[in-house]
Amino acid sequence: DNKVMLRRDSEELAYQGVLPGQELWFSDSAVVQNNLGGMGPRYRDPKVLRYSEVCVMGGRLVDLEISAHSAYTPADPKSNGLHRGYAAINVASGTSVQLVLNF
Repeated sequence: DNKVMLRRDSEELAYQGVLPGQELWFSDSAVVQNNLGGMGPRYRDPKVLRYSEVCVMGGRLVDLEISAHSAYTPADPKSNGLHRGYAAINVASGTSVQLVLNF
């Protein structure tokens, strides 16, 4: 079972409709947009990394859209996406990025 546990501030989680401990499933997901921070590899996509149908909210499957809230420097943006059923975001050594998750 490939899953990632989402752990964030409980007030923000409740506002977004995500419950503490909500499981996000990537094993059956697909990457539908892959241009986080405008760094590619699919430069024509919006500047986000979007995974399809990662969880159920309100009785329906929803996507996860990740955007960079600060400067984003990947070592290899082609490594962003899905790897063996897990979400992957590549970040260059010695750098950091603040990410925003929207459902």
